[in-house]
Amino acid sequence: MAYKTLLAHMSNEDVSPAVLQVASLLAERHSAHLVGLHIQPPLDLYVSELPTPIDLSREYLDRLRLKESRLRELFEAGTQTQNYVAEWRTVDALTDTVLNALVEQGNTADLIVISQTEGDNSDVRFRHLPEHVLMACGRSLLVVPVGSDVDTVAERVLVAWDGRRESTRALFGSLPLLRRASEVRLHRINQPHQDRHHLSGITEELANTLARHGVSLELVHSDARSGEIAEELMGFAKDMDADLMVMGCYGHSPLREFVLGGTTRTVLAKTPIPVLMSN
Repeated sequence: MAYKTLLAHMSNEDVSPAVLQVASLLAERHSAHLVGLHIQPPLDLYVSELPTPIDLSREYLDRLRLKESRLRELFEAGTQTQNYVAEWRTVDALTDTVLNALVEQGNTADLIVISQTEGDNSDVRFRHLPEHVLMACGRSLLVVPVGSDVDTVAERVLVAWDGRRESTRALFGSLPLLRRASEVRLHRINQPHQDRHHLSGITEELANTLARHGVSLELVHSDARSGEIAEELMGFAKDMDADLMVMGCYGHSPLREFVLGGTTRTVLAKTPIPVLMSN
């Protein structure tokens, strides 16, 4: 089992180098087809009820083309000597949104690699794009911290599991990474009371299943209140010098309003290492 198609979201020059670095490491390891995706946002500039003046529209489009050209050069320079197939793809969102275009493209890949944030100079509409993609997309997301410079990824993996659907989907979605990792620590948060007095509970059964997939791991239990889980996980990741964390994304979207749980939002905002998430 391996990832065969990786999608790296190349949004701007501030965050794309880190995204490409992580995506390239994974593409090399899995002999994957790496797609560098840039989405041209729709022209969303209006004055009252009138269309944007032609000169202003042209200036805006020229800036978009220059940005796309620079990102393409960055992608090609970073992949031309690698031992995997690399493809540059530019998608025009036209009258749609960047989110919808990214979700549509992302659903065709095994894994989406995206920046933790779109950068300080980005359009405010895209500031929390990863959170929205997580809630809308059917694939796992590998979130890369801004400015990270990594030599390894998914060599030492901390898996946060609490028995719920979201963390279970993230765990099994990360199997291609776990099977190749040199160290995996399965961290069970708030073990069920009925399992505390038994040598083998449901968490141990999960470890057995993973072992059948060729995943060798260490099993750790801890208890934490909801407001402390994020900090505890990041502390455990630091202790084991992890270069990847795997966890579920918790939230809901009533009436298309976006809401994330505190643990997910804190990890996304503060994590110093890449995080693989699934909803």
